[in-house]
This record gives sequence, structure tokens and C-alpha cells, in this order.
Amino acid sequence: MSADALAVVALRLGPDRERVLSRIGGELGARARAAADAIAKLDPRAQKLERARVMATSRVLWPAGMRAIHPTWIEAALVDLPAAARTAVANGQGDPIETWLARWALGELVAMPVVHAETTRVPADLPALTPEALQAWLERAGADQLARALQLGGATSEAPWFSEAAARIAVAPRKGQLGGDRAILERCTGVPDDDVRLVRIGARTVAPHLDILVQRQLVQRLPRALGLIVRGELRAFAGNLDRASWPALA
Repeated sequence: MSADALAVVALRLGPDRERVLSRIGGELGARARAAADAIAKLDPRAQKLERARVMATSRVLWPAGMRAIHPTWIEAALVDLPAAARTAVANGQGDPIETWLARWALGELVAMPVVHAETTRVPADLPALTPEALQAWLERAGADQLARALQLGGATSEAPWFSEAAARIAVAPRKGQLGGDRAILERCTGVPDDDVRLVRIGARTVAPHLDILVQRQLVQRLPRALGLIVRGELRAFAGNLDRASWPALA
């Protein structure tokens, strides 16, 4: 359910609205509370129109911002659906059975932010990057961690990324802000030496900064094969308390 729809439902509870919405955590809860406050300030006629608009929109099959979800996730969700249900997804509506099947297929997908971010001022900006920019961001964060891990072991690398990362981590805001030495080594240990090694380490590094909604949005923004890898790393390292500072990442 979207934040706007949650807000409209909560407004029907009268005095209990704030108590109910306060139990919803993360970005979804914050958006729902803000939406409820905004609707509550409208005059009665405007409130009625806004509620009707929100509830009509909430019946659409697509999650908000569906175009920001990488197409490979949509393709995987629809692969086993009958043709009529796939048509319902394409049209945003269908008969009751088609609608149920389409909602079931898309049920794992979450609402996405508008793709507009050019900088990452806060963690929630990450899913608003393009897939290419997001992957490059994770690779850069991973390169910084791996370069520091190699330095701690008295080693170096001839890889092109190493000299750039070594230069970055020698100055503010990265110098001394990449996390404790033990945590850096942990993030760089047990990583397959494949084409997405730096992405894996970058995901491990940023994981403690992301709430569950932003994690899911970030994963959906990437091609599915890569997103599944990133999802595993985010989940495994979400509770790592010795984290890099956000300025060192952003």
C-alpha cells in the first residue's frame, strides 16, 4: 500500500490516527504521516476530492514509480503468468481474476522514488540514481574499502581502481572515516574474485545506513541478477555497527 493510501485509511480513525501511523517505521511511515497531516489541513471539500484521488490510484496494479524498477524484475515477475494477467499488468487493470494474479505477481515489488538524483546527500537518494550510476557508486565504495584493506596488509594492486581509491581515502572526508580496521577487513573477506567483487564490498559497506525500504528499492533499481547478489550482501551486513561514515560514502 502507498503512503498516501495509508494516510487516507488512518484519517478515518479520527483521534487514533497519530497513534496508528506512529507504529509504521521507515520511509513509508514518515511519508504516510506527512501525507496525513497535509490532507488533514485541507478544507472538507478538498479532503473529499483528495481521498477519492488517492483511493482510485491505489487500485492501480502498478507500484508507484514502477518505471524506475529495472525491467528484468518485471520480466521475472510476469514469466509464469497467463497472457490475460500480463495484459492486465500492462493496462494497469483487468477483471477480478486477472487483477488478483497481477497483484500476486507484483506483490514483491515496492514503490520507487522518482529517478532524479545526481548526488547522494542521504541514503534514500541511492535508489533515485540511474542503474549505471548506482552500480558505479557501489563499486567506488567497495574500491575504497578494498584499497584500505590492502594497505592494512602491507599490499598493493596493479588494478586501475587501486590508485584512484588510494588517493581518495588519503584525504577528507574518507581519511579515517571508512570504519574500524577490523570491520574493513571483515567486509573485504570471503568475497569471490569476480566482476562484481567491488559491488559486493560496496553493498556490505553501505548496508548499515539503509532502512529496509531503501534496501529493497536499491535492489530493484539494479538488473535482477546483480540485484539478487546485492540483496544478499545488504541483508548479511545490515547489522554491522562499525560502519563507514556517510560523508565518506556520499
